Amino acid sequence: MTVDEGSAAEPADPGQAAPDEPATSPPRAIAVGASGSANGRIIGALGVRVIEWAAGPASAAQLVRACRPQLLVVDLDRGAQAVAAIDAVCSGAVEVPVLALGTDPEPATVLAAVRAGAVSVLRTADADLADLAAAAVRTIAGVAVFGPGLAGQALTHAACKVDQHELARTLTGREADVLRLVVDGLTARQIGVRLELSPRTVDNHVQNVLRKLDLHSRTALVRFAIETGLV
Repeated sequence: MTVDEGSAAEPADPGQAAPDEPATSPPRAIAVGASGSANGRIIGALGVRVIEWAAGPASAAQLVRACRPQLLVVDLDRGAQAVAAIDAVCSGAVEVPVLALGTDPEPATVLAAVRAGAVSVLRTADADLADLAAAAVRTIAGVAVFGPGLAGQALTHAACKVDQHELARTLTGREADVLRLVVDGLTARQIGVRLELSPRTVDNHVQNVLRKLDLHSRTALVRFAIETGLV
C-alpha cells in the first residue's frame, strides 16, 4: 500500500502558539449498529472516531449525507437491515467506503454485502483488533480487505449462476453511469470531469462493478454491457 506522506512541514514561527489539536486526527466514521453490542464495542475500538450511530438504512443514508464521513462501518449481525443500509448509502450521491463486520457471517450475507457496495468484509469472531483497525485504514484508502476464507465462501455461494440481467440490477445508479461512460471509451479522468468525481473514485466504481458482475477487465465489462443491452 502506498502512503502519501505529503511535503515536509515548514519550520514553525517561534512567535506562533502551538496548536491544541494533534497534527492528525482519527478518521471520521458513521457506524450502523448499536454501540453497546459486541461488534459495536469492536467498532468503537477501531481507531476511527465514530461521530454518529445509525439504526437502519434511512438514518445511515441521512447521516452520511449530513456528516460526510471517511468510512461507514456496518455490523453485519443486523442481517438484512445491515445490507439494506449499505445499499442505501452506496446508492446515494455521497461516496464513502464501507467496512462490514460480522461475528461469523454466512456466505450469502457476505455476498449480499459486497453486491450492495461493501469494500471490505471481516469476521470479528477470530480477528485481532489490530488487524481490524488496519483493515479500516486500508478500506478508507479504497483497498478491499476480506477475512480468511470469506471471499472464497462468497464466490462458492455465488457459483449457482445468477442471470446476467439480475446481476446488472445490483448496480447502483452511479455505477451504471460510470459503466455507460466506460463503454463510451472515456478515461477515468474524463468520466470524473463528466460526473464531478475524482479519477480515484471513478476507478473505485469500476472495481465495484467488475466485482459485482464477476468480471476481470474493462474489456470484459464493455462486452458484458453490450451483450446484455445495458447500453
